[in-house]
Amino acid sequence: MKCGRKYILPFSTLFVALFFVVLGATLPYLASQMQDAQISKFQKKMKLSGINLTLRQEGDVGATLQLMSMEHVESIWEGKTVLAKEDASQAALDVMEMLDDYDLLPEGELEYAAQADGYAEPQLLVGEDGSSALIWTCTWGNGLGTFITVDDATGKAVRIMVKNVPTDGGVVEDATFWVDKWIVFLQDYYDFNRIDMKVVDDHTMTSDQPSWFSIGFFSKDDATIYDLNLEITSDYIFFNFQ
Repeated sequence: MKCGRKYILPFSTLFVALFFVVLGATLPYLASQMQDAQISKFQKKMKLSGINLTLRQEGDVGATLQLMSMEHVESIWEGKTVLAKEDASQAALDVMEMLDDYDLLPEGELEYAAQADGYAEPQLLVGEDGSSALIWTCTWGNGLGTFITVDDATGKAVRIMVKNVPTDGGVVEDATFWVDKWIVFLQDYYDFNRIDMKVVDDHTMTSDQPSWFSIGFFSKDDATIYDLNLEITSDYIFFNFQ
């Protein structure tokens, strides 16, 4: 018995030692797997929390308008929306009608859009601070140069791209001519008051460089100040593009 006990004890000691060696080797992997799972769960929770907050928002387009003007990411959204695809296309077409009333569309552009097939896709917009909103990117046909993004909660435009409009002489006016017309449109469309305008970069319309304007607006409803941008080139005008 003493002999058997003599060999069993070293074997037990060796087994325990091997167990802790294996455990020590696998602990970093197990810890990494658990950490990844916790991070994934946390990210999913944060994402869903932001989306739920977005779907509850109503009425004011200002938050989405400001979010669009700052650093953000956009991704395709496949969940529920307030607007149907047809509603989003019609909301964008309504914006085009108002642009046409203010002489901010090329001749025949509105008529083409009214007859062409509208295309609308929902997107999730997420800012650096975690704020989010649902938007629709809308276009028409293949030959139209207009691109309008509308807010899902209100149907209001939060980003616009249109072709520049030549005058009767067949040339495009200088950038300051168009920025003044756009300011009037934006004031009326959003019911804003203009505070100031800063010229970030101003170039002649014959230059390859765009002209940039930063325009400050004051909301009549909640006294919020919005800094929105307008980029004017010889071919296109971009409102609220980041």
